Amino acid sequence: MPRTLTVAVFAAGLAAHTAAAPAMEDVGKHMNYCVGGGDINWCALDRDEFRSDYPKAYNKDYQAQRNVAFCFDTGCNGAVIAKRSLACAWRIVILASGSPRVEDSDHRNWRYHCGRKALDEIAFATAVRQAQGLFAEIYGGTLPPAFERR
Repeated sequence: MPRTLTVAVFAAGLAAHTAAAPAMEDVGKHMNYCVGGGDINWCALDRDEFRSDYPKAYNKDYQAQRNVAFCFDTGCNGAVIAKRSLACAWRIVILASGSPRVEDSDHRNWRYHCGRKALDEIAFATAVRQAQGLFAEIYGGTLPPAFERR
């Protein structure tokens, strides 16, 4: 392999690794220990899946983003610390991503996770700020105009 091609391949690999690196360092702060209550086996499985999905979500993986949003809403059998504003933020990122896989259920999930029954005005404003940060980090741009609540 010519030297310039080797350097280009290395640089591309480094760029891909660098995009996931912050997510991997960050994933632990969202995890729970699987002890007491609930089914420890399901919790351990969900911990492993979340640990796998989290960096993929930062690498624009549509299904991983959906899975991460779901875990932030439900806690995934106690594996993840439930954070409603982050569930909403990820739902906003999914809709703003431009993915051709976005479907009606994503809009329903956004209304459910970001609606007035799920979040008060302060929590919703927090979610929008979180979504702006996530979108900038993942897609390198600014989030489209704010989503209006219903």
